[in-house]
Amino acid sequence: LTTELTDELIAEGRARELTSRIQSMRKEAKLEFTARIKVQLVGPEAVASAADAHRTTIERETLANALETVAAVDDGGIQQNTTVDKLPVTIRIEVDA
Repeated sequence: LTTELTDELIAEGRARELTSRIQSMRKEAKLEFTARIKVQLVGPEAVASAADAHRTTIERETLANALETVAAVDDGGIQQNTTVDKLPVTIRIEVDA
């Protein structure tokens, strides 16, 4: 049994944190359980690459029709400045019609 954290495990952990943050934002916004959303993410390369590597899982678990990493989030929607693995991240969600 090895207890070494590989790059893949660290990326998976960051993706799970992102999923948790997005789910919390959905809950705080009181979105309908079945509401589909679009997600924008601004953060360092370590977080962006984790989001890209686990995009399908994050989209499935958060009911996101789109997850994009951007240089700056659009105005409007629901935004939150937070951290993922102690790295600064801005997440924006909006209902996708």
